[in-house]
Amino acid sequence: VDLAILAALLFLFLIAGQWMAPGPTPSLLPTRNELLDLAIPYFIVFFALCFGYFTLFHFLTGQTPGKMLFHLQVEAEDGSPLTLSQAFLRSVGGLVCLLTMGLGFLAILVRPSRRGWNDDLAGSRLVGCREGSSSSG
Repeated sequence: VDLAILAALLFLFLIAGQWMAPGPTPSLLPTRNELLDLAIPYFIVFFALCFGYFTLFHFLTGQTPGKMLFHLQVEAEDGSPLTLSQAFLRSVGGLVCLLTMGLGFLAILVRPSRRGWNDDLAGSRLVGCREGSSSSG
């Protein structure tokens, strides 16, 4: 769910970038050469969007829309809401998990705590939503 939302945002970003580009714009989406020329700026913006998406949702509500759909939330190990620094570290940990070809997420399947490296780094855990939780959307 979250990846679909981020993909839609990327698509809208590409269309907006093409619309705002100087000169004639014969197509709705950028051409291959235009994408190659703008790959680094687009990557930086999209990376910041993804990183901010997960960090802010986890900090503000403990849930992304995908977690809301599946009635899951992220909290600190002591059950309190994540601080901004914990949410940031959880996103950093998620990036580390991805950069190691998913090994950090694979840990969830083999460890008794069922926590990935991202949760270890942030001091967080993924739990089912509590009854009456205001962030369950």
